[in-house]
Amino acid sequence: MSKTIAEFILSKIRRTETEALMRFEAGGAPDDALGPCEGTLTGPAGTVVWYEDGLHLADGSAVSWDSIALVRRVDPTTIELVLREGGAHRILGSAAGAEIVFATLRWIGNAILRNDGYSTQ
Repeated sequence: MSKTIAEFILSKIRRTETEALMRFEAGGAPDDALGPCEGTLTGPAGTVVWYEDGLHLADGSAVSWDSIALVRRVDPTTIELVLREGGAHRILGSAAGAEIVFATLRWIGNAILRNDGYSTQ
């Protein structure tokens, strides 16, 4: 892997010029199931905690990369994670937050999982 999830998110915040709205704090406590913590993304509508092997959503749900079948951008502020075993999680956020979260999930699918994982729409 050429870049970490934390590095990708920080560069995406800079490229989208959303520093006034979005904050990323690198590091944090590891999760037993999801591994080392990459950091926490905080925006106007909530937070997402990123780990090496998944993420914790604002509602406390833990989602591993392996459990995701599809990541879909429903509208400018909503992302849906469709799970392999059925069901889905929706991430409701600001437009800036949704852009960064969706781009990061797409990058993880392409760069880290090398398309062996989930797909994005």
